[in-house]
Amino acid sequence: MTSVASIWKADDTPRQAKRSPGGRRISHRRMASLAVYALLAVSALAGCQMTQSPFARMATNAGTALAAASTTMTFYHEGKLLNAYAVSSFAGYQSELDGLDQQITASGSGISAEEAQHLLTIYRQALAIVNDPCLQSSCDWRAQRTVLDQASHAFLRAVRP
Repeated sequence: MTSVASIWKADDTPRQAKRSPGGRRISHRRMASLAVYALLAVSALAGCQMTQSPFARMATNAGTALAAASTTMTFYHEGKLLNAYAVSSFAGYQSELDGLDQQITASGSGISAEEAQHLLTIYRQALAIVNDPCLQSSCDWRAQRTVLDQASHAFLRAVRP
């Protein structure tokens, strides 16, 4: 008959360290330090986002939404996305970009009137595309993608000093 003590001892074997993709062993201490560094990096990035001005946050969000719209259009026409996904994605981009014209012209944006007018012009062109994207093969989707890319770059440049 097997005693409880012998079962406990049999189950109390030392655990092996996990192996990295390269085949090396990673100690628990090393994994913990990597997790701490990752958390510090994430908190530092989040801190940068929290210290941005409202205009910088708006311009960054607009630039990334327009870049995502361009990528969605490209992937759709390359056959990597279904129509339903592309339509749904563009609906999300619409809600992200809706009403930015008032934020662009708001006081305290830190950009000149000329820069604000340029952003407004390119924003309106890009929003027209987001509201009615070319999701058929018979239209010039590459021209639409170019406008989305230009608008994305303009918004992201407006944030950089």
